[in-house]
Amino acid sequence: MKKYLKITIICILAVIIIFISYIGIEIYRFNTKLGCQPLFQIRAQEINISSENNIKKDLYDGLFISFEYEYILERNESSDVQSKRIYKGEMRLFNKISVKKWEAN
Repeated sequence: MKKYLKITIICILAVIIIFISYIGIEIYRFNTKLGCQPLFQIRAQEINISSENNIKKDLYDGLFISFEYEYILERNESSDVQSKRIYKGEMRLFNKISVKKWEAN
């Protein structure tokens, strides 16, 4: 019986360590890569906030993590190319708990 209890405790601790490592990797990626998506992405959604100012929001839902970015679409006058200028980002755990936020000045 003690043997099974030890194996169960070791398995639970291994899962907790893997989960904490995964969250740490996602936080590092969110801080270093602008506009990155979760490693294990489940759903992506684009929301139009203001059509006259070309302000949009991207929501990326991943495994236990969600990323949210707000950006302005800027059109180059000389060509038809549009570029994103991301000015706000937020990372949430379980889509509820805010882990990290940043906003450009």
